[in-house]
Order: sequence, then C-alpha cells, then structure tokens
Amino acid sequence: MTVPATPVRVLARDQLEMLLGAIPDGPYQSIDRALWTAGGFAGLRLGELLELRWGCIDWIDQRIAAPGRFVPMHDRVGAAIDGLSDAREAHEQLVFRDPASGNALDRRQILLRLRAVCARPGIPPPLTFDELRTGFTVACLQGGVSLAELACWLGVRLGALEPFVAFAPSGDPAREVHRVFGELGGATAEGGRTL
Repeated sequence: MTVPATPVRVLARDQLEMLLGAIPDGPYQSIDRALWTAGGFAGLRLGELLELRWGCIDWIDQRIAAPGRFVPMHDRVGAAIDGLSDAREAHEQLVFRDPASGNALDRRQILLRLRAVCARPGIPPPLTFDELRTGFTVACLQGGVSLAELACWLGVRLGALEPFVAFAPSGDPAREVHRVFGELGGATAEGGRTL
C-alpha cells in the first residue's frame, strides 16, 4: 500500500461540532454554518459549494447534484442550506452569496473566517476546508459505506481513497485494498478527480 507523503489530517465529528458551535454571530454566520456543514456532512469541495445553484438541490430525493455525480444530503445539510433561502430563489441563482452585495462569496474571506474560528480556545488547530471533506470520508468509511460508493459520492478515482482504507472497520486494510482494487482494478468514479 502506498503511504501518503504527509499524514492525513482528519477532523473528528466532535471537533466538527465544536467548530460549528464556535461560529461567531454576524452577517456570515448562517452562510459559514451552511458551508462548513456541507463540507463536513456531504464532503463537497469549497469550489463546488461556491458554484452550487438552487436548481442543483433535490429536496425530494435529498441529494445534491455536484459535477458528474449526486451526493446524499444529510438532514443537517438540508436544514443549513434551507435557512439561506427566502423560498423565491431562482433555480440558476447561487446558493451561497455575499449577504451585503448578493454576489458570489470571496473564497479567501471564507478561509480567513475559518482560520479565525480555529484560533478560538478549544477549537481544533487551523484547518483547511479539505479537512472537513476528509472528516466526511473517514466517518463514511467507519459507518460502513463501501469504497466504491464513497468514491462516487466524492467524485474521485477509487485509488484516491487508498490512504483512508485503514479507517474502515474491516480491521485488515491490506485485505480490503486487495479486495477493492483487485476486483475493480483502476475503476474510476465519473470525473476521476483526486481528493
């Protein structure tokens, strides 16, 4: 098994809860809560969320259309996103917009706000938005989601999940890698991107 060059940083569920609970009051509170909830409970990339439009949310089947795939929508993600809508949003309208201008959010400002929250006492050390996605990946594996299904949800090649196999409950990462990669040998999820 290939060992990643740097250890995988994983944001545990209790750390995610602390992070969400520490978001300060203000004009970006609801937006940040929805963004970080979607990162941690749906595994969506920040770029995907910034491009997300209301028409991409399937409220009936509880899923979100992301590039080349559908991602299951946890109830908490749905509630956080629904709180951003005034129920008259056009399908093509961005979900995440700056509350002052109504324009697209500034990626840099989102990351600065995330780092500021991480600087508060008791919150995990500064993290990246990708660590929310990593936490989702590990939680799914620990919950028994198959590697193949998880790769489809994340929009990655199956091989991109190799560093996470140790988190699966099988107890034998080497056997799981052989089972998955041996049988599916190079299969990719649509889009085939890396984590």
